[in-house]
Amino acid sequence: MSFSSIQKCVAALRYLGYNISFDTSDEYLKVSEMITVERVDWFSACVYEVFHEEYLRKPTQRDIERLYSTHEERHGFPGMLGILDCTYVAWEKCPTAWHGQFTRGDIGEPTIILEVVASQDLWI
Repeated sequence: MSFSSIQKCVAALRYLGYNISFDTSDEYLKVSEMITVERVDWFSACVYEVFHEEYLRKPTQRDIERLYSTHEERHGFPGMLGILDCTYVAWEKCPTAWHGQFTRGDIGEPTIILEVVASQDLWI
């Protein structure tokens, strides 16, 4: 009568990994859109709970000094924390009044930019 935990996790991971729509899981895994949305929220909350203290926080002064010295030692560039990368993420709940402000012509929908700095030890 109910979906297994594995089915629910696979639906959430497929959505997060392949950026598919929620209702795609209904066709492939026979899991409803509502269940997939709930599982993605649950999965995200679990990832946050497990990793937020170590990885999902602002760096301390000690962290910054360690990253600076490691990067300079490895690459010879002083004053760099790591490698910067960014990507555009669709902003589905963008207020209508802001659509023009956050929409690029080549993308055609409101987006936000996710910027990330990763160190050599993959600390983000």
